[in-house]
Amino acid sequence: MRGRAVRVVVCVLALGCAWVITPAGVPLYDGLGFPDEPYRFVDPPPGAVATAPPTTATGSAAATGGANREAMRVASAEIGPQVAVSVPAGDLIGPAAATRLTLTARPIAPDRAPPTGVINGNVYRVSAAADAAGPVRLRVTDPNFLPGIDLRSTVATSATVTAVYRERPAAAWRELVAFQIGNDIYEVVMPGLGDFALVLPSAAPPPTAPPATAPPATAPSVGGTTGSGPAPAARPAAGHPGRQLIGLAAVLLVLGACIAGLRLIRARGRNR
Repeated sequence: MRGRAVRVVVCVLALGCAWVITPAGVPLYDGLGFPDEPYRFVDPPPGAVATAPPTTATGSAAATGGANREAMRVASAEIGPQVAVSVPAGDLIGPAAATRLTLTARPIAPDRAPPTGVINGNVYRVSAAADAAGPVRLRVTDPNFLPGIDLRSTVATSATVTAVYRERPAAAWRELVAFQIGNDIYEVVMPGLGDFALVLPSAAPPPTAPPATAPPATAPSVGGTTGSGPAPAARPAAGHPGRQLIGLAAVLLVLGACIAGLRLIRARGRNR
């Protein structure tokens, strides 16, 4: 019995020492659902990874006097979502007889490039409908909480990303500010319903990992929640001192338990 216990102690010590001194770190991601699945294109470019078609974000809310009674947020089903739209309560207004409003963000293929660069990914057409006859429009009821759309870039990039918007397909593109709120997520304040897309400069460098020096720009409050969340947590470097100390403490605790077990075994042997 004692020989078996000694072998257990030796194995635990060897495993713990190897875990503490190894230079390799455990891979950590920035949050739930990471890493993102490959970007899903409506019209895939040459060399794109084969994927399922992109999904549509849609949802509905009850309406009073033609306006949505509560805040709405709809997101597409990719991991992570390629589009998410947030609308504060009262900012969708339709016919007075409407009792329910539906919000939709549908992916479409880019039809023409804006003058500021090249469209990065799909165009997303944001529309709304009511259960009563008549149009639905977007308005701002509280300047502290603005309607907004989150768009995922095709890949994280160090290039400057902007956004464009048009009220209808025949209208000219208007440039909008895109606030980076994640490695590849950009938030845009919505001036109305219509088409939205991210834009890269025409001479943008090849997509790379984002720089770790400057934090993302702070976004305004969107959809009743703040869009100024912190940048994704930095991954600890391999051989991080804190990790080594925790590992050493764990090894010492296990060693102490093993020693206590050996002493108990010996005491029982002497009492027989």
